[in-house]
Amino acid sequence: MADWPGAPEKLSTEDRRRFRDALAENLRLSALMENVVLLAAPDLHAKNLDRLRAVAELGHDLKPDGDAIIETVMGGQPSQWDDVRAAMVERLTDWAKIAEQTKSTIAIKAHISGAAHRPEHVRWLLDQVKSPSLKAAFDFSHFQLRGLSLKESWTICHCCKKATRVLRADSDVSCRLAITWRKLPAWGGRKTQARSLGHLP
Repeated sequence: MADWPGAPEKLSTEDRRRFRDALAENLRLSALMENVVLLAAPDLHAKNLDRLRAVAELGHDLKPDGDAIIETVMGGQPSQWDDVRAAMVERLTDWAKIAEQTKSTIAIKAHISGAAHRPEHVRWLLDQVKSPSLKAAFDFSHFQLRGLSLKESWTICHCCKKATRVLRADSDVSCRLAITWRKLPAWGGRKTQARSLGHLP
């Protein structure tokens, strides 16, 4: 993210090589996290496109033999959804073009405080854009706070068949949904439920 130590502009070629070597020894890079405002002013939108391109290049530098996955929220306010969703589609189409050009994947995340704050919102956006390079990051904690069950949330998102699945470091990233389990109470019960739905080994 901008101004963080891992921001693309702060990492030299040598920095990237050292990170890549360290990752190869101990870890697997699942995704890079960004925080890009979708409905920004036109000049900032252009800068955001350049930023997404730079992050994709960083992802390929750190993981030359794999997909560069960029996760980001989209911004906005929950009350704005009906008013801004068409504009979100237009901007996401621009994001998807960058992802296609850079051979990367952008995973958009619904956020409890964002314009897109429910699973059906993300599904609708993906259905409108129709790009294989634009997918969804599934963070159930935001849906749980809206009173939705894991099964309901997963079913809505999974039916769109347009997401990236990152369950753990050795997951098959060709699968469909990215899941983060942070902030979830009673993890043991949630894990059991996810396994019963066929989404955990």
